[in-house]
Amino acid sequence: MRRNSNFTATGAEKLILANFLIRDVECYKAYGNQQSSDLIAVSKNSKKIARIEVKSRVNYPKQAQKITSSNIKHKSLPYPDFYVSVFIKSYFKGVKVPLNHVTVDILVLPKKLVHSKKHTHIRKNGKYFYPNKLTAKEISKYSNNFELIIDFLNK
Repeated sequence: MRRNSNFTATGAEKLILANFLIRDVECYKAYGNQQSSDLIAVSKNSKKIARIEVKSRVNYPKQAQKITSSNIKHKSLPYPDFYVSVFIKSYFKGVKVPLNHVTVDILVLPKKLVHSKKHTHIRKNGKYFYPNKLTAKEISKYSNNFELIIDFLNK
């Protein structure tokens, strides 16, 4: 049976939404007419929002095997404030792992990094960010770093 990628995308969005809610950050799923955002996080005083685009990828055999192997296409204006990449590790060495052994890697990437000239590559169908260009130190800095968004909201 073929996997439904809509389930994966929806699950990734809800995973990130839940991460904000358990951190006591007001966050909502954006309606379909929000062109460049999947989630909207709101500051405590409701004066600032963070637009968040969630990208998900599963490590199917013979495809991307780590989070830095999945590229992110730039969204159109208005740009999201953050891109969150969710990498679902459902396979190990080409074999599907039991559901209770599936793990997830998350990168929380600010817009200024994703849209930086250093990390942007232009292709026929748009501009892309390639996480494989990040250093190990940068990957560590952005891994599961929801504080970047919380700090953005509190400024």
